Amino acid sequence: MARQRAYRISLETEERKAIRKILRRSNSTNRRTRCTILLNADESKSDPSTYQQIAERSGVTVPTVIDTLSKFCKDGPVAALNPRRNPNSDVANLKATGDIQAKVIAKACTKSSEGRVRWTLTLLEEELAVILETKLSRSTIGRILQKNDLRPHLSEYWCIPPQADAEFVAAMEDVLDVYQQPYDEKYPLWCMDEKPFQLLDESRNPLPMRPGDITRIDDEYIRNGTVSVFCFIQPHTVKIIHAEGPTRTAIDWSEKVKFLVDEVNPDAKRLFW
Repeated sequence: MARQRAYRISLETEERKAIRKILRRSNSTNRRTRCTILLNADESKSDPSTYQQIAERSGVTVPTVIDTLSKFCKDGPVAALNPRRNPNSDVANLKATGDIQAKVIAKACTKSSEGRVRWTLTLLEEELAVILETKLSRSTIGRILQKNDLRPHLSEYWCIPPQADAEFVAAMEDVLDVYQQPYDEKYPLWCMDEKPFQLLDESRNPLPMRPGDITRIDDEYIRNGTVSVFCFIQPHTVKIIHAEGPTRTAIDWSEKVKFLVDEVNPDAKRLFW
């Protein structure tokens, strides 16, 4: 016999909208799961369901359903969607003392081991097992990195001057001086760039977005060749001139520059590039 529900909820229209909004935007799997439970347990739009039925539709266990509904009935939606964790129940956090966290951070900020492009949680786990007396799991290492806003899997291209290269630094300072000059329509400053792009098309029609689910696009696509995009940006006025074409040869580039000089800035005495 199915267990009778002790906690029954009937959501108002605004409550359902708020919960669905959280379900769409939240990055937390736990919070999204609890939103699903509340929506499946709502009796304002459907007949009452048992704990087991709600658990099956939500993909969770019955105790999780009961815990979510009891918190909602006793303390409201905020408590139901953001359950407090007992700090003494997380053994991994107890192992990661301040000294251990400092060693994890120091190791993650060094160059990765030979033959590796970057640190991964698995590599850090192996390296730290030698350095530390206690063993840390990958999840614990990941929490330490996330807590300190360290992301070894990401990188950013930057202009790093060669050491003891005065000529390079002087040239960079000249460029920065140009950016600091006030705007003068007779002597406008333009930044230029170009890049090839691959033209892709859908092989199957995407599935549209629906409540509780995002748009789904098939991972197979159709190649439709390439196109070259030219972009001219004026930093002082935030004006953007762009053009595209099948190629990006020297002739293509000179035609775009001629258009910028003759059509966009016909009254300028000199253009800075």
